[in-house]
Amino acid sequence: MRALALVLFAACSYEPRANQQPGDGTQGDGPPQTDAPETDAPPDAFVGPPPSACVTKWLAATPPLFSIPVFVERVGNVSINNGLDERDPFISSDGLQIYFSRVDGSNEDILTASRAQVGDPFSVVAVKTSLTDEGAIDSKVTMTGDDLIAFIATERGGGEGAADLWEARRTTAGSGAFDPMTQEHLAAINDGNKQLDPYISPDGLRLYLAAGNPQQIVRSSRATLEDNFSAPQPVTQLNGTVGDADPVMTADERVVLFTRRDAGGSTDLFYATRAERDQVFGEPQQVTFNSIDLDADPMISGDGCTVYFSSTRDAGTSDYDLFVTDMTP
Repeated sequence: MRALALVLFAACSYEPRANQQPGDGTQGDGPPQTDAPETDAPPDAFVGPPPSACVTKWLAATPPLFSIPVFVERVGNVSINNGLDERDPFISSDGLQIYFSRVDGSNEDILTASRAQVGDPFSVVAVKTSLTDEGAIDSKVTMTGDDLIAFIATERGGGEGAADLWEARRTTAGSGAFDPMTQEHLAAINDGNKQLDPYISPDGLRLYLAAGNPQQIVRSSRATLEDNFSAPQPVTQLNGTVGDADPVMTADERVVLFTRRDAGGSTDLFYATRAERDQVFGEPQQVTFNSIDLDADPMISGDGCTVYFSSTRDAGTSDYDLFVTDMTP
């Protein structure tokens, strides 16, 4: 049985979700909130800690190599994956819990499973979390570095319409339940169109997501955890012409992974890098572990060494399953 590595953080997928078939070429609804270019902050205004060994490899000119992706498993060598679509993996900061979305008919729920220590397979059968709204379409979850603030994309009632972002907080990480969800800090982000694929920075101050038709990656920010997020701005360096979504980053925010759709409806994983988190990203490149099938919903560990994602690459099936791969020495 394969040991899984510690990871820090996750992504969602192209829309519409409930009726989408792998490879159907469907895209999201609604325009981005603004056409202003994303500039992050003045260059060289921030200097972070030195990059980890794996992040250094991402920053090199040649894409880093990864092991052959394998199923995400639990005890007994029985996969968390089944005949339904499993997507949008997120791993807690301590590496002991996995969160993901499962599509079952017209419903989509957020599930979680746990393990006793990093390196073990996940030992508890996946169960629905307190973030799930029964009967609604709940997709990607993302959390701050302390695992105390969560954001999800959901079509539950009480929002602005279609898919919105909601926030929930808790006082205890791990299996602690979240308080009721709110849109208090998200008024400048949510509207009647679809907001999907949230990624929150470890400090909770920068929020990336996918919006528009075709989908684009946009960014919002706030000064403190109690402030409202700003109106999203497109991250122009990451956006192509057909559709881009599912942004996730290493803990230092130097490496971003995301999903890109091509004109034929296929999706692959791409990445881009920058020297510091306040600078613009370079030209996106494909990762080395894409397949001929649909690959999407990446989640990269904080140190950049491990990637979780969803794919239809399993022979003999067409559903999405969760896979994991590690950077090779």
